[in-house]
Amino acid sequence: MKGLFRRIVAVTAVFVLIFCAMAISPSAASADISIRIDATSYSQDDQITAEVYFPRAYKKISSLDMSLLYDSQKLEFVSMKQGKDLRRARDKQTNGEVYSEYAGDPGKINWSLAGGNNYEFSGIFSTIVFKVKSYANHGSSKLSLKINNAVNSGFVNMTNDVNVSGASFTILRNSMNDIDCKLNKAGTGYIITDYTCATYDTVILSDTYKGLPIVGIDYAAFLNHAEIKKLVLPSTLEYIGKESFMGCSGITELVIPDNVTSIYEGAFRQCDGLKSLSLPLGLVTIGVNAFFGCPFLTSVELPFTLKTLGKGAFENCTLLNTVKISKNTTVGANAFKACSDNLKFISVANNTRLNNYIKSSGIKASVEIVKDLSHGTVANIAGQEYTKSEVIPAVTITLTSGEKVVLGKDYKVVCRNNIEIGTAKAYIVGINSYGEGYVKQFKIVCKHKNVTKKVSKAATCTRTGNYIVTCNLCGNKTNEVIPATGHTGDGKWVIEKRPTISTTGSKYMLCKVCKARAKTEIIAKAYPDVNGDKLINSADALIVLRHAVGLASEINTDEKFMNADTNGDNKVNSMDALTILRIAVGLVRL
Repeated sequence: MKGLFRRIVAVTAVFVLIFCAMAISPSAASADISIRIDATSYSQDDQITAEVYFPRAYKKISSLDMSLLYDSQKLEFVSMKQGKDLRRARDKQTNGEVYSEYAGDPGKINWSLAGGNNYEFSGIFSTIVFKVKSYANHGSSKLSLKINNAVNSGFVNMTNDVNVSGASFTILRNSMNDIDCKLNKAGTGYIITDYTCATYDTVILSDTYKGLPIVGIDYAAFLNHAEIKKLVLPSTLEYIGKESFMGCSGITELVIPDNVTSIYEGAFRQCDGLKSLSLPLGLVTIGVNAFFGCPFLTSVELPFTLKTLGKGAFENCTLLNTVKISKNTTVGANAFKACSDNLKFISVANNTRLNNYIKSSGIKASVEIVKDLSHGTVANIAGQEYTKSEVIPAVTITLTSGEKVVLGKDYKVVCRNNIEIGTAKAYIVGINSYGEGYVKQFKIVCKHKNVTKKVSKAATCTRTGNYIVTCNLCGNKTNEVIPATGHTGDGKWVIEKRPTISTTGSKYMLCKVCKARAKTEIIAKAYPDVNGDKLINSADALIVLRHAVGLASEINTDEKFMNADTNGDNKVNSMDALTILRIAVGLVRL
């Protein structure tokens, strides 16, 4: 019985492994050569990176002729790069192998590898980049491989024995092809003015249009497009205009992007399929009737940054039963008229604006009181170090009540613009038993710890040079002075002026790099104690005379020669001997 159980477990494990392998790369596990791609779906204008690769070692290939086939009506060839694994295999060949690649025929890329008798490689053969054409038909597409010829090192044709697998993917419609835009007055961004398609249920709007951010959606741009079921708005969006999505009854989930500060009148009126609504911190205004008649909304959390909630903003949201609202929000007339009979507001105590609204409107509603996180202070946030990733700073909250609050239990920190260098914003938001919050700014700076220096101007002996210093993290470039190197003497003194017994001399040394003068020194006056006995007398004169007539003498160094050359004429002769004698008898004073 135990043996049967083990066999069942083993068989089950095998099926699990097979399923996992198929999920990772369908049919690639059994193929000799495969195609893998970086995603399973692409929008029009997207790029596709495809790799032709060998899942396992492929040995003793003499020649291989192979084609990759693609739909040229949908895809445009961009570039191709030989794989590093193939390059390694080719480097081992020593007998005149031939390799070629050709992508000039639309719909086909061809490779030819020949002349080798023992190619052995696995891994990446080639990396190809395609672009999905702007108006490519959406739907399924594929890349496939075809083996035109394959021969092993024994010159046996094995074309039909090479197993290949391709890659399938889906092309999605790029909604940016279906919109009209206008430039805003400042010329810094675009505003969507019209959506011209009525066929597709998914609308994904990019952040940019013609190189600039999309910042707004104009009046009635998507009015009554009930076919839209999924809507993704640009993250760069700053406002949503009047009646822009009114009557879009197919939308069930709506996430308003982080940078939106204003939702104008009737923007999502009668989006009667809407069940989930997420509003961003930083939102300031919700206009009149903005979400009027969204009957399936059950709960809404209004951010503590919201200042104005317009008249009838959530009127006729008949299932709306929970609303978290800030003491900072002014509530317009009928904002929650005809909502659920069990409507409950979550707010801090003494919310005068909310209490006045409830009294004046006559609606039936209860209020759940939460603690006020804003009764206290938040310490200034120190500058944060740039990391190329999101920066979430630690914050210190001091409540006037003395209570301690815990991150994740009593409050959360939500940041904006907190990746790139510059000024970021932190929202400290009360959660669970707390409401309200704080807004703090902080700086993100790069400390340039890891840099690369490149000489843009070399230093010379007398002039400074320059480094271009590039931060390897943020790319910031600065200039750094390279000090002048200074002269390096060549070690050879040149006598410029010879000393005499009454005047000093001078000498200089040239720089071995630039040949300019590196050093100049004063040579002391000549002191004709030629024999070094600290006396100047006839013995010194005799040495000079012997030197003058070519007899052996003690004048065998430059220093002794200059001391013996009393008149600095670069000669040692009887005139110098006479001068020495005159010094000896006191006729000449040194």
